Amino acid sequence: MEINVVDKNGNLVYGADNEMTVTVEGPAQLIGMENGSHTSHENYKSEKRKVLHGKPLAYLQATQEPGKVKETILSPGLTPQTLDLLVK
Repeated sequence: MEINVVDKNGNLVYGADNEMTVTVEGPAQLIGMENGSHTSHENYKSEKRKVLHGKPLAYLQATQEPGKVKETILSPGLTPQTLDLLVK
């Protein structure tokens, strides 16, 4: 999933370089995050990643079980966001 850091008007904050944390609850798992930087040495499989140009990516993988998945995105100074997904 593409995550966008936006301002109060919904505009992309291209200069954002915050650290983000993504957590997943339910029948899915976070399998990796990336920010597009070829110089980053951060662990791809970590739930934390520094943002580059306001657009990190989080990769989720559903398990074999159906149910509701809750993805939570946290970053210091930003309002926490949640996304509810349904795995069938």
